[in-house]
Amino acid sequence: MTDRTTAPEFKDIDHIELIKPDHIELDNGCNIFSFNSGDQ
Repeated sequence: MTDRTTAPEFKDIDHIELIKPDHIELDNGCNIFSFNSGDQ
């Protein structure tokens, strides 16, 4: 069983990779940002 009276060890994050959004600018100047996260 987990001992919840002691805090877990702290670890730094070495590397994180974020998804870059696609950018489309419409004819009227509006910016559209979307994420393609694949299929379900």
